[in-house]
Amino acid sequence: MKRQWIALALWLGLAVVATRAEEAPKLQFEKTTYDFGTASEGAEVTGKFVFHNDGKGVLSIDKPETSCGCTVASVKPDTLSPGETGEIAFRLDLTDARGPVKKTITVPSNDPQQPKLLLIISGVAEAVFEVSPPMVFFGEVPPGETARETIEIRRLDGKKLSITRAETSREYLKTSVEPGTNSDSQTAVLVIEATGTGRPEQFTDILNVILERSSKPAFHIPVAGQFVASIEVEPSALRWTVPDPEHWPGPNPAVALTRKITISSTVTNRSLDVVEFVSSFDEDLLIKVDEVERGQKF
Repeated sequence: MKRQWIALALWLGLAVVATRAEEAPKLQFEKTTYDFGTASEGAEVTGKFVFHNDGKGVLSIDKPETSCGCTVASVKPDTLSPGETGEIAFRLDLTDARGPVKKTITVPSNDPQQPKLLLIISGVAEAVFEVSPPMVFFGEVPPGETARETIEIRRLDGKKLSITRAETSREYLKTSVEPGTNSDSQTAVLVIEATGTGRPEQFTDILNVILERSSKPAFHIPVAGQFVASIEVEPSALRWTVPDPEHWPGPNPAVALTRKITISSTVTNRSLDVVEFVSSFDEDLLIKVDEVERGQKF
Protein backbone atom coordinates (compact mmCIF):
# COMPACT_ATOMS: atom_id res chain seq x y z
CA MET A 1 0.00 0.00 0.00
CA LYS A 2 2.85 2.32 0.90
CA ARG A 3 4.46 1.78 -2.51
CA GLN A 4 1.19 2.64 -4.23
CA TRP A 5 1.01 5.96 -2.35
CA ILE A 6 4.62 6.76 -3.29
CA ALA A 7 3.93 5.94 -6.94
CA LEU A 8 0.81 8.12 -6.89
CA ALA A 9 2.74 11.03 -5.34
CA LEU A 10 5.44 10.78 -7.99
CA TRP A 11 2.83 10.67 -10.74
CA LEU A 12 1.08 13.74 -9.33
CA GLY A 13 4.41 15.57 -9.05
CA LEU A 14 5.32 14.85 -12.65
CA ALA A 15 1.87 15.92 -13.74
CA VAL A 16 2.27 19.28 -11.94
CA VAL A 17 5.70 19.84 -13.51
CA ALA A 18 4.35 18.98 -16.96
CA THR A 19 1.40 21.36 -16.47
CA ARG A 20 3.69 24.19 -15.36
CA ALA A 21 5.98 23.55 -18.34
CA GLU A 22 3.00 23.79 -20.70
CA GLU A 23 1.94 27.07 -19.11
CA ALA A 24 5.48 28.58 -19.13
CA PRO A 25 6.72 31.19 -21.63
CA LYS A 26 9.02 30.07 -24.45
CA LEU A 27 11.62 32.34 -26.06
CA GLN A 28 12.05 31.52 -29.75
CA PHE A 29 14.36 33.47 -32.09
CA GLU A 30 14.00 33.40 -35.86
CA LYS A 31 17.81 33.13 -35.98
CA THR A 32 20.53 33.23 -33.33
CA THR A 33 23.45 34.15 -35.62
CA TYR A 34 23.77 37.43 -37.54
CA ASP A 35 26.41 37.43 -40.31
CA PHE A 36 27.08 40.99 -41.49
CA GLY A 37 29.44 39.78 -44.22
CA THR A 38 32.33 42.18 -44.87
CA ALA A 39 32.63 45.73 -43.54
CA SER A 40 35.45 48.25 -43.32
CA GLU A 41 37.46 48.86 -40.19
CA GLY A 42 35.87 51.70 -38.23
CA ALA A 43 32.42 51.16 -39.73
CA GLU A 44 29.27 50.79 -37.63
CA VAL A 45 27.19 47.67 -38.16
CA THR A 46 23.54 47.64 -37.08
CA GLY A 47 20.99 44.83 -37.11
CA LYS A 48 18.33 43.02 -35.13
CA PHE A 49 17.29 39.60 -33.91
CA VAL A 50 13.53 38.92 -34.06
CA PHE A 51 11.99 36.66 -31.41
CA HIS A 52 8.55 35.32 -30.43
CA ASN A 53 6.87 34.08 -27.30
CA ASP A 54 5.84 30.58 -28.37
CA GLY A 55 4.77 29.56 -24.86
CA LYS A 56 1.56 30.01 -22.88
CA GLY A 57 2.93 32.25 -20.14
CA VAL A 58 4.03 35.91 -20.13
CA LEU A 59 7.65 36.24 -21.35
CA SER A 60 9.95 38.74 -19.60
CA ILE A 61 13.30 39.76 -21.12
CA ASP A 62 15.99 41.36 -18.97
CA LYS A 63 18.63 43.79 -20.29
CA PRO A 64 20.81 42.06 -22.93
CA GLU A 65 24.47 41.56 -21.96
CA THR A 66 27.15 42.14 -24.62
CA SER A 67 30.60 40.57 -24.76
CA CYS A 68 32.45 43.88 -25.26
CA GLY A 69 32.06 47.63 -24.98
CA CYS A 70 32.04 47.92 -28.78
CA THR A 71 28.57 46.33 -28.92
CA VAL A 72 25.35 47.97 -27.68
CA ALA A 73 22.10 46.02 -27.56
CA SER A 74 18.52 46.79 -26.51
CA VAL A 75 15.23 44.86 -26.34
CA LYS A 76 11.76 46.02 -27.39
CA PRO A 77 9.38 45.17 -25.85
CA ASP A 78 10.73 43.48 -22.73
CA THR A 79 7.41 41.82 -21.81
CA LEU A 80 5.45 39.69 -24.30
CA SER A 81 2.18 37.84 -24.02
CA PRO A 82 1.85 34.46 -25.75
CA GLY A 83 2.15 34.81 -29.54
CA GLU A 84 3.65 38.33 -29.47
CA THR A 85 6.86 39.36 -31.28
CA GLY A 86 9.83 41.45 -30.17
CA GLU A 87 13.34 42.28 -31.28
CA ILE A 88 16.90 42.69 -29.99
CA ALA A 89 18.48 45.63 -31.82
CA PHE A 90 22.27 46.01 -31.78
CA ARG A 91 24.99 48.39 -32.90
CA LEU A 92 28.58 47.16 -33.38
CA ASP A 93 31.51 49.59 -33.61
CA LEU A 94 34.34 48.14 -35.75
CA THR A 95 36.99 50.67 -34.67
CA ASP A 96 40.34 48.81 -34.43
CA ALA A 97 38.69 45.65 -35.79
CA ARG A 98 40.69 43.78 -38.44
CA GLY A 99 40.01 40.30 -39.79
CA PRO A 100 37.35 37.87 -38.50
CA VAL A 101 34.96 39.34 -35.93
CA LYS A 102 32.80 37.41 -33.46
CA LYS A 103 30.77 39.10 -30.73
CA THR A 104 28.01 37.75 -28.53
CA ILE A 105 24.83 39.00 -26.87
CA THR A 106 23.39 37.12 -23.89
CA VAL A 107 19.62 37.40 -23.50
CA PRO A 108 18.33 36.67 -19.95
CA SER A 109 14.64 35.73 -19.68
CA ASN A 110 12.12 33.87 -17.54
CA ASP A 111 11.97 30.98 -20.02
CA PRO A 112 12.67 28.02 -17.70
CA GLN A 113 14.19 25.96 -20.52
CA GLN A 114 16.72 28.62 -21.59
CA PRO A 115 17.13 31.34 -18.94
CA LYS A 116 20.16 32.74 -20.81
CA LEU A 117 20.21 32.47 -24.59
CA LEU A 118 23.32 33.33 -26.63
CA LEU A 119 23.20 35.35 -29.87
CA ILE A 120 26.22 35.62 -32.17
CA ILE A 121 27.30 38.49 -34.45
CA SER A 122 30.01 37.53 -36.94
CA GLY A 123 31.70 38.80 -40.06
CA VAL A 124 34.96 40.14 -41.42
CA ALA A 125 36.43 43.61 -40.92
CA GLU A 126 38.63 44.75 -43.80
CA ALA A 127 41.68 46.65 -42.57
CA VAL A 128 41.76 50.31 -43.59
CA PHE A 129 44.90 51.33 -41.68
CA GLU A 130 48.27 49.64 -41.34
CA VAL A 131 49.98 50.68 -38.09
CA SER A 132 53.65 49.91 -37.49
CA PRO A 133 54.38 49.20 -34.70
CA PRO A 134 50.83 48.42 -33.49
CA MET A 135 51.91 49.23 -29.91
CA VAL A 136 54.49 51.62 -28.45
CA PHE A 137 56.63 50.47 -25.53
CA PHE A 138 59.17 52.96 -24.16
CA GLY A 139 60.98 50.69 -21.72
CA GLU A 140 62.69 52.55 -18.88
CA VAL A 141 62.59 56.36 -19.03
CA PRO A 142 65.01 58.15 -16.65
CA PRO A 143 63.90 61.27 -14.71
CA GLY A 144 63.88 64.46 -16.76
CA GLU A 145 64.86 62.67 -19.97
CA THR A 146 62.60 62.38 -23.00
CA ALA A 147 62.19 59.13 -24.92
CA ARG A 148 60.96 59.35 -28.51
CA GLU A 149 59.18 56.77 -30.66
CA THR A 150 57.72 56.98 -34.17
CA ILE A 151 54.73 55.16 -35.65
CA GLU A 152 54.19 54.75 -39.39
CA ILE A 153 50.57 54.87 -40.58
CA ARG A 154 49.46 53.75 -44.05
CA ARG A 155 45.94 53.97 -45.48
CA LEU A 156 45.05 50.87 -47.49
CA ASP A 157 41.81 51.86 -49.24
CA GLY A 158 43.41 54.34 -51.69
CA LYS A 159 42.02 57.43 -49.96
CA LYS A 160 44.10 60.32 -48.67
CA LEU A 161 45.31 59.98 -45.10
CA SER A 162 44.60 63.24 -43.27
CA ILE A 163 45.33 63.02 -39.54
CA THR A 164 44.34 66.18 -37.69
CA ARG A 165 45.61 65.15 -34.24
CA ALA A 166 46.68 62.29 -32.01
CA GLU A 167 45.63 62.61 -28.37
CA THR A 168 46.63 61.04 -25.06
CA SER A 169 45.35 61.62 -21.53
CA ARG A 170 48.77 61.89 -19.84
CA GLU A 171 50.53 65.23 -19.47
CA TYR A 172 53.97 63.60 -19.73
CA LEU A 173 53.11 62.22 -23.20
CA LYS A 174 53.36 64.58 -26.19
CA THR A 175 52.41 63.77 -29.78
CA SER A 176 52.84 65.31 -33.21
CA VAL A 177 51.95 64.35 -36.78
CA GLU A 178 54.46 64.42 -39.64
CA PRO A 179 53.74 63.82 -43.34
CA GLY A 180 54.68 60.52 -44.91
CA THR A 181 57.29 59.96 -47.57
CA ASN A 182 55.23 58.78 -50.57
CA SER A 183 53.70 61.14 -53.10
CA ASP A 184 50.12 59.80 -52.93
CA SER A 185 49.61 61.18 -49.40
CA GLN A 186 48.46 57.83 -48.03
CA THR A 187 51.07 57.65 -45.29
CA ALA A 188 51.91 59.65 -42.18
CA VAL A 189 54.24 59.43 -39.19
CA LEU A 190 53.16 59.90 -35.60
CA VAL A 191 55.77 61.01 -33.10
CA ILE A 192 55.17 60.34 -29.42
CA GLU A 193 57.46 61.48 -26.61
CA ALA A 194 57.50 60.45 -22.95
CA THR A 195 59.30 62.61 -20.38
CA GLY A 196 60.43 60.91 -17.18
CA THR A 197 58.70 62.19 -14.05
CA GLY A 198 61.13 60.72 -11.53
CA ARG A 199 58.35 58.67 -9.93
CA PRO A 200 59.10 54.95 -10.15
CA GLU A 201 55.99 53.55 -11.86
CA GLN A 202 54.72 51.77 -14.92
CA PHE A 203 52.41 53.74 -17.18
CA THR A 204 49.87 52.90 -19.87
CA ASP A 205 47.70 55.01 -22.12
CA ILE A 206 45.80 54.94 -25.41
CA LEU A 207 46.77 57.13 -28.36
CA ASN A 208 43.56 58.29 -30.09
CA VAL A 209 44.12 59.06 -33.78
CA ILE A 210 41.53 61.43 -35.25
CA LEU A 211 41.13 62.10 -38.96
CA GLU A 212 40.09 65.23 -40.78
CA ARG A 213 36.38 66.09 -40.56
CA SER A 214 35.77 63.66 -37.74
CA SER A 215 35.54 63.88 -33.97
CA LYS A 216 35.59 60.13 -33.40
CA PRO A 217 38.96 58.32 -33.24
CA ALA A 218 39.62 56.31 -36.39
CA PHE A 219 41.81 53.87 -34.47
CA HIS A 220 43.74 53.54 -31.21
CA ILE A 221 47.37 52.71 -30.41
CA PRO A 222 48.31 51.33 -26.97
CA VAL A 223 51.24 53.05 -25.23
CA ALA A 224 53.21 51.70 -22.26
CA GLY A 225 56.51 52.19 -20.49
CA GLN A 226 58.21 52.55 -17.14
CA PHE A 227 59.53 55.58 -15.32
CA VAL A 228 62.52 55.01 -13.09
CA ALA A 229 63.30 56.88 -9.88
CA SER A 230 66.02 59.51 -9.53
CA ILE A 231 68.01 57.07 -7.42
CA GLU A 232 68.17 53.30 -7.13
CA VAL A 233 68.73 51.62 -3.76
CA GLU A 234 69.87 48.00 -3.56
CA PRO A 235 68.82 46.31 -1.38
CA SER A 236 65.78 48.30 -0.27
CA ALA A 237 65.93 46.92 3.30
CA LEU A 238 68.59 45.57 5.69
CA ARG A 239 68.20 42.66 8.07
CA TRP A 240 70.38 41.31 10.84
CA THR A 241 69.91 37.72 12.02
CA VAL A 242 71.16 36.59 15.44
CA PRO A 243 71.31 32.78 15.44
CA ASP A 244 73.25 32.61 18.74
CA PRO A 245 72.55 35.69 20.93
CA GLU A 246 74.89 34.59 23.74
CA HIS A 247 77.95 34.53 21.46
CA TRP A 248 76.92 37.22 18.96
CA PRO A 249 78.61 38.87 17.04
CA GLY A 250 81.00 35.92 17.12
CA PRO A 251 84.63 35.68 16.02
CA ASN A 252 84.17 37.95 12.98
CA PRO A 253 82.21 41.01 14.20
CA ALA A 254 82.93 43.10 11.09
CA VAL A 255 81.01 40.65 8.93
CA ALA A 256 78.22 40.07 11.48
CA LEU A 257 77.58 43.74 12.25
CA THR A 258 78.09 45.38 8.86
CA ARG A 259 75.55 45.67 6.06
CA LYS A 260 75.94 47.51 2.76
CA ILE A 261 73.52 49.46 0.58
CA THR A 262 74.39 50.66 -2.92
CA ILE A 263 72.82 53.99 -3.93
CA SER A 264 73.05 54.86 -7.64
CA SER A 265 71.87 57.92 -9.51
CA THR A 266 69.76 57.41 -12.64
CA VAL A 267 70.25 61.05 -13.68
CA THR A 268 73.33 61.47 -15.83
CA ASN A 269 73.28 65.27 -16.12
CA ARG A 270 73.28 66.00 -12.40
CA SER A 271 75.65 64.96 -9.61
CA LEU A 272 74.32 63.03 -6.62
CA ASP A 273 75.46 63.97 -3.10
CA VAL A 274 74.38 61.18 -0.73
CA VAL A 275 76.07 62.67 2.37
CA GLU A 276 73.46 65.45 2.53
CA PHE A 277 70.48 63.17 3.23
CA VAL A 278 71.88 60.02 4.88
CA SER A 279 70.84 59.81 8.53
CA SER A 280 69.39 57.42 11.11
CA PHE A 281 66.86 57.64 13.94
CA ASP A 282 68.80 55.01 15.92
CA GLU A 283 71.82 56.38 17.80
CA ASP A 284 73.37 52.88 17.90
CA LEU A 285 73.30 52.62 14.11
CA LEU A 286 76.49 54.06 12.64
CA ILE A 287 76.50 55.07 8.97
CA LYS A 288 79.52 55.49 6.75
CA VAL A 289 79.28 56.70 3.16
CA ASP A 290 81.89 55.73 0.57
CA GLU A 291 81.85 57.14 -2.94
CA VAL A 292 82.23 54.33 -5.50
CA GLU A 293 81.68 56.41 -8.65
CA ARG A 294 82.01 60.19 -8.42
CA GLY A 295 78.59 61.83 -8.22
CA GLN A 296 76.79 58.68 -9.38
CA LYS A 297 77.23 55.72 -7.03
CA PHE A 298 77.78 55.41 -3.26
